[in-house]
Amino acid sequence: MAGLEYAVCQQQKKPQEVIPMFWQAFMERIDEIPGRLEKSCTIGLYLYEPPFGPGQDFRYMAGVEVAGDEAVPLPEGMVTRTIEEADCVVVTYRGKAEDFGIVWDWFHGEWFPQQSEYDAVDHFEFERHDERYLGGDQEESVFEMYFPVKRRAASSGSGLPSFQ
Repeated sequence: MAGLEYAVCQQQKKPQEVIPMFWQAFMERIDEIPGRLEKSCTIGLYLYEPPFGPGQDFRYMAGVEVAGDEAVPLPEGMVTRTIEEADCVVVTYRGKAEDFGIVWDWFHGEWFPQQSEYDAVDHFEFERHDERYLGGDQEESVFEMYFPVKRRAASSGSGLPSFQ
């Protein structure tokens, strides 16, 4: 993916306040990115220093998927990152962006502690917005949150859940 990356210091500002500002700055420059794969898709990538924990500072990247084999120069200030392949629990969220924290709280506070088949991959998570995303202030907006997990060695199961 290619886009703009920011440091989020939770002791200084709440993520729900600064991330929308990051998106505004990114959307003003989105058309500068060469090689975009899906014009209607954007990705928000959360990057953590393991071990992951609540209240931890992190890096956030607002970006788009680009062809990995293109060697084209990026506009000034933009970076590329590769989202590593991983199994993910995917949660589809509908509602205003300001209430999105319930998805994160549900995964980390309810689903993950109550299951025994998976370990969290604790250095990244991402959100994916497509044509269903109508804007952060729209009740009918839809996006997907991807929580990477890895199966514990002793587990055998039927696969990963997807929630809507």
